[in-house]
Amino acid sequence: PSKKIYSYFTLELGTWFHNQYWTQFSYFTNITPWIYWCYTFLTACWLLAVLIAHFAACWLFLSRSRLRCGEGGKKRLLETEVHGAMTGAQLALQHADQSG
Repeated sequence: PSKKIYSYFTLELGTWFHNQYWTQFSYFTNITPWIYWCYTFLTACWLLAVLIAHFAACWLFLSRSRLRCGEGGKKRLLETEVHGAMTGAQLALQHADQSG
């Protein structure tokens, strides 16, 4: 569930950023250049912060699950990865069958 929630928030943030940036882009290009460059710089910083937060949250989530569950947690994590890979392969095969 936490991965789904996390993905949802990442998507929401991405959509918000896209809307903010592109609705204000033409507005800022008509004003003085220093405001435009300042805005671009702040946007780049914001993107970097989101990227760092993304990887930090992933790392924290994985390290916490390993610490909490010990060896059992690692085994479950591996099972989840294998299941995900198998599901991905099944979907790819279904797609190949439909298109071919």
